[in-house]
Order: sequence, then structure tokens, then C-alpha cells
Amino acid sequence: MRYCLLILAVGLALRVASADILVTAGSSYTGQVVKVSGVGVGIKVGENEFTVALPSILRAEVAKPDTVEKSLTAFRAGKYPEALAGFKSVADRYAGLALPWAEESLLRLGDTQLALKDYAGAKKTFDTVKGYYPDKAPMLEAKYARMLFVQGQPDKAMQAVQAVLDPLLKRDSLTDEQEAAVASGLVLLGDCLTAAGKLDDALNDYLKVITLFDVDPDQTAEAKYKAAKLFEQGGKWRRAKQTYDELLKENPTAAVAEDAKKRLADLTKAHPE
Repeated sequence: MRYCLLILAVGLALRVASADILVTAGSSYTGQVVKVSGVGVGIKVGENEFTVALPSILRAEVAKPDTVEKSLTAFRAGKYPEALAGFKSVADRYAGLALPWAEESLLRLGDTQLALKDYAGAKKTFDTVKGYYPDKAPMLEAKYARMLFVQGQPDKAMQAVQAVLDPLLKRDSLTDEQEAAVASGLVLLGDCLTAAGKLDDALNDYLKVITLFDVDPDQTAEAKYKAAKLFEQGGKWRRAKQTYDELLKENPTAAVAEDAKKRLADLTKAHPE
């Protein structure tokens, strides 16, 4: 009998531990978040469903779904349709809650749409991010500029990203969010300069990310990959190999890792010195 009661108690404890919790000034809801919408957050508690206004939520405790990491892995592997489905399912249910993985999933949804050339969808997603997470504004401006670049407007993209970078780079200190925005902007600026044939200036911007604004591992990996390619293009084989090698050791799951591994192998074979 005691054994059965113990099993029941453990089962109940696990059920509570895996439940979602929303806390407001006057109430606390423990159940399952169903969906976040413009109206509020729908949470099912037992057989009842409540809608809790987003601004009233002081704290949200929701376990990160496995779908987030699976979608990130798919995105980094270039499996964009798979990543799109995963990020969309998470964003549809949780976007708007003050949870780091919910914010990242919504941002990555926009990045995935951008990779799939769904520019209208990407803009709509980034606009949604701006509405839910206003602190992401600098990062979003960099992403809007990226949209101009991928649509074949590097000059406009350069102007737009410079408008983001200039005020941030004049600050004495930056938050992690602002550093990530600077890193994203500098990588884009490097891409614009590369497209214009200004390779030394482009390399300088990629190296700034690596040495000064390396808060985002994926952004740093992209900057290292692009810097290594420019080293390679300039005949600086050792610097290129060293940079590819650092990238692979520090972030072996980065989106650029497979190509970096191939380029490193080819370079090592052609220039073993």
C-alpha cells in the first residue's frame, strides 16, 4: 500500500513539475499553455481553459520543448522546411511569453523564412518579434537590412545596417542583445563590402566580430568562416587554415561547419606547410 502511494506521489510530482505556470499579481495558473495570441495566453487548467492577459503576467515557467533544439539542428544543417515546421509550431504556441527560447524560436522562424526566400513571411515574423519583444529592436533592424541584401540591394542594405551600427558603436557599454545586434550588423556589412570588392574592409568587419563582439556563437562562427575564405582568397593559407580549425573546434555544429571542414581539408592537402 505504501509502495502504491509512493508511486502515486511521484507521478503527481512529475506531473506538477512538467506543468506550465503563469503568475500574475492576483493569481497563479498551473496547467498547460495552449496558445499565445493578441488577446492573451490561453492556459488549460484541468478541464477549464483561461485566457490571461500578456501584460499582466509577472512570471512564466514553461519547459523548453524538444522541438526547439531539433529545429535549430535542422536549421544549421540547411534542412529549412523541417526547421520551418518546428519553429512555427513553437512560435504559434508560445511566442509572446518572456522566455529566451520562445524569443529565439520566433527570430529563427524569420531567419528560416529568409533562407527559403519567403521575404513577406520573414518581414511579418520580424514585425511580430518587434511587437512582442521591443528590446530586440536593434537586432531586427539588422535583419531588415539583411532582407535588402538577399534581395539584391547591397547598397541599400549597407546604408540601413550602418544606421544601426553607428549609434551602437558610439556607446560606452552594450547589453548582450546590443552586442548580438552589432555582430549581426558587422557580418552583414562585411558581406556588402565583399560584394563591392572591398575585401580588406570586409575582412576587418568580420574580425571585429571575432575579437570584440563574440557574444553569439553562431554569428562568430559565420564571421570566422567568411574571414577564413578571405584569407584563403588572399593566399594567406596558414591564417585561413587556423581560422577554419578554430571554428570547427569551437562550434562543430554551426551551419557553416561542414563546408569549413571541406575547405580546411582541401587547403591542408594543397598547402601542407
